[in-house]
Amino acid sequence: MRGLGRSMRPRGAGVLAGIVALFVWGPIPVEVTAIGATLVLWATGVLELDQALAGFGDATVVFIASLFVVSEALDRTGVTAWAGQQLIDRAGESRTRLVVLMMLLVAGLTAIISVNGAVAALLPVVVVLATRTRRPASLLLIPLVFGAHAGSMLALTGTPVNVLISNAAADYGAEPFGFFEFGLVGVPLLAGTLAVVVLTVDYGGLPWIALTLAFSFGTYGLLKKTLDMGAVESLSTETAILAPAAGAYLLFLLVTGNSAMATEGPGMATLLASLGVITVVPLLFFGAAATRLPLTWIGLLQYSAPVLQFLIGVFVYDEPMPASRWVGFGLVWSALVILTVDSLLAVRRGRTPVDLEVDGAAQEAH
Repeated sequence: MRGLGRSMRPRGAGVLAGIVALFVWGPIPVEVTAIGATLVLWATGVLELDQALAGFGDATVVFIASLFVVSEALDRTGVTAWAGQQLIDRAGESRTRLVVLMMLLVAGLTAIISVNGAVAALLPVVVVLATRTRRPASLLLIPLVFGAHAGSMLALTGTPVNVLISNAAADYGAEPFGFFEFGLVGVPLLAGTLAVVVLTVDYGGLPWIALTLAFSFGTYGLLKKTLDMGAVESLSTETAILAPAAGAYLLFLLVTGNSAMATEGPGMATLLASLGVITVVPLLFFGAAATRLPLTWIGLLQYSAPVLQFLIGVFVYDEPMPASRWVGFGLVWSALVILTVDSLLAVRRGRTPVDLEVDGAAQEAH
């Protein structure tokens, strides 16, 4: 709309609104709507003829369209049906193995023919798989979607957005992305997605407590980073905000006779009071680090706590560790190793994440 004159903007907005309505309502095939939209924009004077037809010769548009042709060819030639049968044969009776193999298949296919084409090609196969294995379709369809979106970052062709970003970078004088360069993010992303799905399937439901802790403490770190306050100042502000609620709760315990600090003697009161110091010191260190380090580094360092908990659970309390749980934890650790190696390589190249953030801040200042 920016390139249109003021008199043409209402007309262009009206035409585009009508085109969107046709796509949503769907009274005619989307292919006809898409081509007709170009002609309507030209007929109404919104676009010149060369502008209306430029998309048909654009290399990016032709490339993306060819991916859908490949997707349809895979379905028509029976390749996707054959792949589904291979999944059943290799997975056997294991639900976890079936989910992992299916996610790897859709991720690999997505990297080649884009996320939309891969999901469209495998969707009927997955529904048939669910019927043959007598499992709920949602048990396979949800991992299918997660695996497809994780696989979209494995290669340049994983999603049209990757292609558009690469072309935009080249247009502005930067180096375009290599075919597998997105894989630096895609491989750990896929490993992490597989780990979450495997552990969720093994658990029998979404791990709400783990997700709540991850999002809450992740948001806490983001706020620390964004506010850019000193460690003492930020912790003092948090304490002042929470002090009224905490004091009211302590008063409630005291009135109801459930306060261990008031009823269990001075030794217990001293131990409970010392917990404040034990809590405050790590929070001060975290607040100081959050303003100095990139969030990616902080996120990696925070994995030390669950790793210690894992070691204590396995070797001290002898908690059971079935094979599916080992697979899930192994995938998480693999993703962490990849991210750590990538960070170390960035340091060796002399362009650490800290350097990049400093450069970005300097550019914004100018």
